Amino acid sequence: MIPKMRAIAIDDESSHLIAIQQATTKVGFGCLPLLYPSEAQAEKLQSIGQQGTHIRIIISDLHLDSTSQTRGPEASYSLIANLIHQIHLPPWTPYVFVLWTQYPEEVQGLTTYLENRLQLFQLPGLVISLDKADYNIPSGEPDYEKLWKDLREKISGSRGLNVLLQWEKEIILAADNVVRRLLEVARGNKNQAITFDSELDRVLSSIAQTATSRKFASREPRTAANEGLLPLLIDEMEHLTVSPEQKSRWTAALTKAVSQEKIPPVASEIAILNDALHISRTGTTTGADRGAVIPRWHDDVTFHEIFGIKIADAYRIFGLKKWPDDYSIKYIQIEGLCDSTQQKPGVVPFSLACEILGSVALEDKIKPASVEESPTYLDPSGKEQKLVINLRYFFTTERSKAISYVADFRLRESMISKWAFSWATHAIRPGIVEF
Repeated sequence: MIPKMRAIAIDDESSHLIAIQQATTKVGFGCLPLLYPSEAQAEKLQSIGQQGTHIRIIISDLHLDSTSQTRGPEASYSLIANLIHQIHLPPWTPYVFVLWTQYPEEVQGLTTYLENRLQLFQLPGLVISLDKADYNIPSGEPDYEKLWKDLREKISGSRGLNVLLQWEKEIILAADNVVRRLLEVARGNKNQAITFDSELDRVLSSIAQTATSRKFASREPRTAANEGLLPLLIDEMEHLTVSPEQKSRWTAALTKAVSQEKIPPVASEIAILNDALHISRTGTTTGADRGAVIPRWHDDVTFHEIFGIKIADAYRIFGLKKWPDDYSIKYIQIEGLCDSTQQKPGVVPFSLACEILGSVALEDKIKPASVEESPTYLDPSGKEQKLVINLRYFFTTERSKAISYVADFRLRESMISKWAFSWATHAIRPGIVEF
């Protein structure tokens, strides 16, 4: 429950490790010291990366092996690259690699080596060098103030990494404000006792039930409580008080936005951005979840009975001249946000859709007004795909039945809200003739 360390220090000298840990602790972040090689075995390193440690800094001596220095710089680089690989950080972890060395020119060699040997999702966001001797390590009392000052200055050399860490810090600050407010409410009865379990139970349970329903909160207390707490967290983020220095990190990182330069996404990035913004493949999603994209579950006969059209001919209702070689039928759960949040009993609606390659164009002359296209996104194999939905073709099924169907993925709130609104608007549209 308590946040774990944010840094790892690796060295082959125990006295150096003690001094490094002392210095990092005094500047305010936890650091796990690992004596090489006895405490840096593959199994231990792997367990560190997989335990949700949220590592943001890796500190390592350049010469971890006395023989590597005699075998040339690449021997030392190889040891370091292997250690990073064995730590098994979660993919795309934003971290700084700090190289302890008297030879700062080695940073470029190490940087090039890591770029060539590590996979893209393993790379550090920045490689910097610091000299232990500059901070009295291990000869005397570590100069932790100078260490922190130099570390901050060097990290600021990466505008991108700096702003990611800043944003993460702001989220933590906003969450801290929410947590303290909850404690204030829980202790509002002026009970002087240390323990507040019962009071917080009452507050959070009330929030969970009010945001959803008593039945849903009994099954999914975490999800139900979050329905009430997340809007509060977002409000805290939007109104967080930040210092001029913190604001400057955003200004430095978003130079194109600050200069009002129009930034259309690079063609190769569009599907990647859309995938990140609109598609969720994390966690188990079922047909009972709003935005769930369910693979076809009807056979040809049942499909025809429900929609009045054969699957072989259904391409027409999506504005296609024929089925492309690569397509699949999908059903999109499109219920209202309130009903979804409270998981109300009864039926849930599914709109008919198909998934096709992003390069397949619809025919405007035959595309029905009830058809909507998603932006292109990436499927797990890396192909650019898109969803085409026809809002006139939908059916309902009981929630208790829908929950038994596992989704391929889930559309995030912005996309499903757009389509749910279009669905409702299309259903009540007036018959207006315009020329």
